[in-house]
Amino acid sequence: SGQLRLERVDTALKAPENSAADWRMSGHLSRNSEGGLLLRVELQSLSNEYTSFAADVPGMPENLNDIAMRAASQVYAWSGQNLLSEPEIILARAEMPVSANALRYLSEGRAAFAVQDDRAAIDAFERAAKLAGPHPLIYNELARAWERLGYRPRAIETAEIAYENRDQLSRQRQLEIEAQYFRLNHDWKHEQEVWLALKSFHPDALDYRLALTEAYLRGSDIESAEQTINEMKAMPAPMGEDLRIDLIEAEFWYQNGHFEEGRAAAERALDKARESGEAALLGEAILQLVDFMHEDNEALLEEAERIFLTLGNHARL
Repeated sequence: SGQLRLERVDTALKAPENSAADWRMSGHLSRNSEGGLLLRVELQSLSNEYTSFAADVPGMPENLNDIAMRAASQVYAWSGQNLLSEPEIILARAEMPVSANALRYLSEGRAAFAVQDDRAAIDAFERAAKLAGPHPLIYNELARAWERLGYRPRAIETAEIAYENRDQLSRQRQLEIEAQYFRLNHDWKHEQEVWLALKSFHPDALDYRLALTEAYLRGSDIESAEQTINEMKAMPAPMGEDLRIDLIEAEFWYQNGHFEEGRAAAERALDKARESGEAALLGEAILQLVDFMHEDNEALLEEAERIFLTLGNHARL
């Protein structure tokens, strides 16, 4: 049809003059009769749905990256933020696969991985790798998928490729790859150091705190794990109320033999997961709660089985 509808919600984008409003960014990419493209970008206030900014950016299909960059520049200018510097632009481009098809497969793989459809994720990542070569971001994602399916030797082999080719990336992405490499090789100390560095550089990134806690638990550093869990619970909402904190707290109590506290945390996670409607997290919450149940768990196990079958995650069955 020559048309593609893209939409996302970015609660980090604020209006000029320090307004507290959040904005929805939507983009509509269409093809004209002469073969050119037109990208229309709009920003709508989430408080009243009024369109506060709109821009039409024309270009040719072979210059899609340039179209997107010019659209982003207009949004930056409208919001009063500084434009990206040339070195930042060069670094961002280096992190993306050169081939548009490789980028598409990478995006498809990440979407499949997010819902725990690891087979589909691996298929997409491998297609991306064939087009992009030993790109570290692709191989890092592929290693994660192989590991979650239970193929640790293959995951290690793939992670090594990402590790060896990581120098072209930003320091943040390099550290992420290093953390996974150390984890797969059971080097808990260095893994903890890397996640701690990422947490220090990005204190508002909950994912890094969760990964650090998991690393502490793997390395049996119970005191540091408990401290990090308490720090996460003290974060402002909604981050401090994230159900993944309850899940990892349940695992913390389980490892320490405090089953009453662990079950309470697992039940909180399950309640939040049912309310959120996120199937993958619901399945994980059910399995976490079952660890604390000695009977009457058949219905929950059957529910978890249905969830993971639907997701295509046979490794969790």
